[in-house]
Amino acid sequence: MADAILPMTPLFPVAPQVIVRGNHEACDRGGNGYFLFFDPFKDSSQDCAPLVQNNKRVAPLPRLTPSWSTDLRLHARRTLRLVLVDSAYGSDGHASSWAGTQREGYAQADQLTTP
Repeated sequence: MADAILPMTPLFPVAPQVIVRGNHEACDRGGNGYFLFFDPFKDSSQDCAPLVQNNKRVAPLPRLTPSWSTDLRLHARRTLRLVLVDSAYGSDGHASSWAGTQREGYAQADQLTTP
């Protein structure tokens, strides 16, 4: 809240903000901060919360949020559709077991771009 929301508050009425989940918001890196403040889905605040197993805190499991879209009205006859894909666990360096899951996010995004 103190690092982002409060300092950015004067911008909200004049500049739309679209927050995208990337590698800095991975559960094992950023905890559930993204889900507490920025995730567009209802009841997701605990999706990246730390887990307790055998009385010890452990990192939460990786989680992919569904792709989503939002429309920004530019003027009376024009709207810009933004389609957002969760890339928190994507990797440019190598294909991994996460690639299949990431592929689902891109397939969802493709469906959201179809009129």
